Amino acid sequence: MDDIQTLKGESPFIDLPFYSNMFYFAGGLMENITTKISNYRNELEEFVSVLESEKKYYRSFGVDTLVNAELLFIEKRDNKIIGVGGLWRRYGISRPFAVIRKEYQRKGLGKKFDLNTLKEARCDHNFVMGIVYIKNKAQLKNLFSMSYKIAGDRFNSVYYVVAPFNTRGQIFYYALRGMFIFLKIYDFFTSSKSKKLLSKEKSS
Repeated sequence: MDDIQTLKGESPFIDLPFYSNMFYFAGGLMENITTKISNYRNELEEFVSVLESEKKYYRSFGVDTLVNAELLFIEKRDNKIIGVGGLWRRYGISRPFAVIRKEYQRKGLGKKFDLNTLKEARCDHNFVMGIVYIKNKAQLKNLFSMSYKIAGDRFNSVYYVVAPFNTRGQIFYYALRGMFIFLKIYDFFTSSKSKKLLSKEKSS
């Protein structure tokens, strides 16, 4: 896994305190707007409109994605949204996300979004699962520092990472790991078979 490792000697479960909907940090205020997202639609539209490379790791990211988020935090500077984070739900599984304007990246905001998302999610989830591009080293380091675990990868492109909050979450994590082991074996044999067929075609 390159130079990225999970923390050793920790409990397999996330043990984080519950916080209120306001999170104060140096230089700004991070707010949970989940119950009033519709009131922020215009501001969210403005935020999304100025994004370019910031959303390259999310295939379908837009205002509708944010409006329909299961959990949504925003960070502001000068009364403008400069970052969003939280949970969105795909195929029945809650997944964390964080998108920050380029000029405010690498200042610790991503980790703050991820940490606050976990603090809220542990109250009514067994686990959360992220799908992270292997090239996205910054986000991977943030997630692993908070005890996310790699369940598997696909096509050397993305990691599937899980943060289990309880025994049910841990069972899901091990079940997912087992599925990825099976997929690796399946990929190996189907790849070998394809190579043999190509070899026969060339020799005939």
